[in-house]
Amino acid sequence: MFNRFFLSLLALIVGGALTINAADDPSRFRLYYPASTSATVSDCSTCTVTAEGYSLHYVFGFGLGLGTSSSKAKVSGDTSSTSEYSYDADSMLDLSYTFGSDFTFTLGYGVGSAKLSGHPSVTTTSGNSSNSLIGLGYNFDGIEILLGIRMVSANIKGTYQANLGGTMIDFPLEVKPNWNTTDIGIGFTF
Repeated sequence: MFNRFFLSLLALIVGGALTINAADDPSRFRLYYPASTSATVSDCSTCTVTAEGYSLHYVFGFGLGLGTSSSKAKVSGDTSSTSEYSYDADSMLDLSYTFGSDFTFTLGYGVGSAKLSGHPSVTTTSGNSSNSLIGLGYNFDGIEILLGIRMVSANIKGTYQANLGGTMIDFPLEVKPNWNTTDIGIGFTF
């Protein structure tokens, strides 16, 4: 009984603080795009990773934001693969909260699916992904300039097919790639 009361009181206090500090004016429509990538591939000194994708969000006037994002980390220079391959964190559903009005601070989190594509020896059987966003924005008379740091992680399971003595054998595979992007964006307030 005491725990329920304590949790209810805590929720009321936190909810009240969020309401007071919420984005107190217009709704916002935001688009983010990765400008730079930070990632490494273990056991591959020649590999380079570049990210592409987008994030599209609608932020209500009281600060709550809903949206979708997609991020793909392309790996090139891997000598174990004959082609470029990518880790795809697709169709993530995002939830965010924005503080402030003209100068804004945003925290966000999203979850979705993931797969490894383009690698000739790998077949993906399942995968999930998540992303976290820390963002800043400034409103110039209805147009927002946005800057964010997004951390993406995935857990991908599948099979790796190898040729051993003329016989093709499937080995279980599990990879957990992580990459960070610095995102730039534009928003529109209304």
